[in-house]
Amino acid sequence: METFSEHFALSVTDENVNRLKERMREVKVRDDKEVPILSEGPSKDDFVEGIRREGRRRLIHRIKENHSNEEDLEVLTSLLQQHVSYPIVDGRYLISYTNYRKVRDLCPSNLRSFLTDRLFEALRADLRDHVGRVEVKRLMLYCHKRLLVNHHLLMLHEYARNEQPFLNYDDFQEFLTHEIVPNIIGLQDAVNEHGESIRLMDPNYYLVFVEKKVQFLLDPLYTQKIRIVDLMATGVLDDLLGQFEARNADDLTNRFSIAICENILSVFRDLDVDINGLLSEAELALYNDSKYSSLFISNVFLTEKTFDDNQIDFTGFINFYNAVEYKRLDQSMRWMFRVLDRDSKGFLTREDIIEHIESLMAIVQERAAHIEAKIDDVADEVFDICKPVDPTRITIKDVLECGKGATVMGMITNLDDYITYETREDQSNDPDQE
Repeated sequence: METFSEHFALSVTDENVNRLKERMREVKVRDDKEVPILSEGPSKDDFVEGIRREGRRRLIHRIKENHSNEEDLEVLTSLLQQHVSYPIVDGRYLISYTNYRKVRDLCPSNLRSFLTDRLFEALRADLRDHVGRVEVKRLMLYCHKRLLVNHHLLMLHEYARNEQPFLNYDDFQEFLTHEIVPNIIGLQDAVNEHGESIRLMDPNYYLVFVEKKVQFLLDPLYTQKIRIVDLMATGVLDDLLGQFEARNADDLTNRFSIAICENILSVFRDLDVDINGLLSEAELALYNDSKYSSLFISNVFLTEKTFDDNQIDFTGFINFYNAVEYKRLDQSMRWMFRVLDRDSKGFLTREDIIEHIESLMAIVQERAAHIEAKIDDVADEVFDICKPVDPTRITIKDVLECGKGATVMGMITNLDDYITYETREDQSNDPDQE
């Protein structure tokens, strides 16, 4: 008797298979190579993202509902003054926990969420008053700060699309254009003592300066997104708002001061020999007394957006400036690696490293001929420092994890960094030790 297997094997002929496929095409059934995508509702990722979005929406709604104003703070100040707990110590007004709870019950409802037991305990532990009181002034400072934080959060979320926790680059530019630039006195027209209209800084240059600086600091992975929490937590927003006061325009400790922007713009204009508002390779090569290799400078123009005759504008120059001036930051090393990796392979081979070293050696032989170094030896040292997982190639991960990334990026692109490494008995100028 014929078994099922034998019967099946005999029936699976080319003719039968072709006949079956033809029937499947007739009834519009896909064959096994076209696996249909079944839709059974939202995926787990969509569900989680929906939960997050709803959480953010409720958070913003709660902040709006509890948003207070200066009048509420005045009421709170009055209540705290009425409930001061004596005696006064060293001229400081203190309040006990019992009176603190009374003030919380009587103050505007919008402020009650600020006055928590945890806050009182934190301030009490910090003050170490012998009867467990806290300082009224610090309570007021805390409430005022919370009020500002809520105000800033609402302002930033107004520019975030679809209630996302970040601003994309267009959103951030819109925020700067409407909320920051119009409120900085140095960017607005003014009249001097002779009645002439003057302006300290062109707002367009300042806008580019801030945009690129923030993107450099807060978006090291080039995601095209700037998280709102990063703007708040890193002090970036505070520094920007600090420029609203005219006296801060020359504050070089503020990373977004007009004075710093003017200094960078002055460097850009000094390099712009033909005064056309753009920099050619020859003009950018003059930066830092022409100490960067020609290959590195050439690769910058492959990385940055170029205009007429392969030139970069102030935006491209700011990206270059941030990377070479803040070389110890991961963001800088990532940018430098992108420039060195001309073919966008994601890694640097020994041949790539040697090519960059050869370009730098042309400057070394001309301006530091007393330093003898073999190109192969320098390449070996680069690989020894990075200790790559794959001994034939160096990735950005290898550069970041070796702890000497700034040294590696500098010693194959810049004359000063190369000399510093070759004379490394004196470690005072080590880029990774600044």
